[in-house]
Amino acid sequence: IEALKQTASIDIFNMTFTGYLNQYVAADLNNRIPVYRAPVDATIVSFVATLLSASTSGTLELEIDKSIDDGVNWSPLLTGPVQLTGTSVGSQSGAVTWVDVPSQSFNQGDLLRVRVTGLQASQGSFHLSIYGEV
Repeated sequence: IEALKQTASIDIFNMTFTGYLNQYVAADLNNRIPVYRAPVDATIVSFVATLLSASTSGTLELEIDKSIDDGVNWSPLLTGPVQLTGTSVGSQSGAVTWVDVPSQSFNQGDLLRVRVTGLQASQGSFHLSIYGEV
């Protein structure tokens, strides 16, 4: 059963943001984040962001949106951004609170995107992992 469960998992976003992030504004980063087109119907079961480089202060904020009309309109799936306020390496994401339970699910062909809505004062590298289950 465990082996079958693992084959039902799909990576939605599994990416590392590196470089001189403190020299960019959130909008610049958003222009470089790929949009995910769902290959199957699934449900988001994990949203984890981890700081890979220490920061001095501030808050990294991440949102996730879904579009069911090929990117014409986007709806936020969270009641508020996931916030990382830690200043040490390995600080993981804060609470993920969905707008409602059905918002975690998506259908084949739906689009998902991550938006950076806030950066730390000296934003360093961070990793983002979002995966779902079929």
